[in-house]
Amino acid sequence: MKEIDFLLEVNSLGVITYDDEQAAINNIREWVLTPMNDIYGMPSWGNQFHLFRHYPANVILEMQIEAHIVIKLPIDIPSVVITGIKVVAQGIDDIVVTIGTPQGAITQKLAEL
Repeated sequence: MKEIDFLLEVNSLGVITYDDEQAAINNIREWVLTPMNDIYGMPSWGNQFHLFRHYPANVILEMQIEAHIVIKLPIDIPSVVITGIKVVAQGIDDIVVTIGTPQGAITQKLAEL
C-alpha cells in the first residue's frame, strides 16, 4: 500500500508518500483529525469528537472517546488493528489521544471537540 501525506506535506522530492506500515499510521492520523462530513463524497468517514464538546473533562469523557474510537475507526478504516487506546483529558480543552497498532502508535492532541 502506498499513500500520500493527507496534509499534502512536501519535501525536496515533492509530496511526501508513505509505504505500508507508515501508510496505515497516516490513515489513522487523518481519521483522528478529520470530522465526519468533511470529505467530499465520503460523508460518513471521520470522527465524531464534536459530540463530546460540552462534556466535562474527566475519566468518563476519556472512556466515551475511547469507545467512539473503538467502534468508528474500524468501520472507516477496515484494515486497522487497534492494540491499545489511551485518552487523557489534561484540561478543559486539552485532550490527548494515543492509538496503538501493530505498525506503531500515534499520539495526537485534539485541537477542539
